[in-house]
Amino acid sequence: MNDAARLSIYRQLIRWLVLAAFIILALFFIKSAVYSAWVSGRPPNPYSIGWFRQAMSQFCIAMAALSFGVGLFKGIRTFPAATKGSAAFIVLGAILAMSPYVGRFLLVDNCLDRGGSWNRETIQCSDE
Repeated sequence: MNDAARLSIYRQLIRWLVLAAFIILALFFIKSAVYSAWVSGRPPNPYSIGWFRQAMSQFCIAMAALSFGVGLFKGIRTFPAATKGSAAFIVLGAILAMSPYVGRFLLVDNCLDRGGSWNRETIQCSDE
């Protein structure tokens, strides 16, 4: 077996391992998102909004992991040159990964601008 064929086999193996790792990571976050959504829909509690926001955050992270996995899967095939498709998936993954943090920052900032106080336990603004 020559070096080019060996490199191709290693590249294929790495592609599939990376994709499998990101799919497993995404499944972990989807499981957490489903549990958080389930808890938010249970009998009324003071934390239902916080649990729902947590579920949405974990779902965004899961979709970011899938996007990163697909982008890297596509990009490893043509490495070191990047394709537009793989770059688009990686950029989408970065946007999805940052969205929960940006959203939380905007919620807290909006709360404080209105004169309220942010309650970390309930993950909502208290206008007391």
